[in-house]
Amino acid sequence: MAIRYFADPDGTRWSMWPVQPTTLTGSHLLAEQYRGGWLCFESAQTGERYRLSLDEVPPAWESFSDDRLALVRRMAVLTRSPSVTSTPIAAHKAIIEEEARNRVSGPKAMVGDDEDR
Repeated sequence: MAIRYFADPDGTRWSMWPVQPTTLTGSHLLAEQYRGGWLCFESAQTGERYRLSLDEVPPAWESFSDDRLALVRRMAVLTRSPSVTSTPIAAHKAIIEEEARNRVSGPKAMVGDDEDR
């Protein structure tokens, strides 16, 4: 499933997507309840992330209305700071930001010189 977007009754916009960890991503380091995967919910306004174990997700959640997804999101647990590359969009932004940080700047041109003062 791709990223799904919805708004809760308070008007908060959310992105949500399923996460399936693998041994390559360190699934053995996860709490037992998340080793089978989880739904990730991210607030568009604050960037806060919540997750809900797939074991706790109701069946057919993919077809839920926005209101029902908002209720499911309320069952989710707030997580620590999100990793920079946890979504394809975030990964792309992280690459652009890293390139900008590492870019060598050319000489700085001053506006006017001392003689103009």
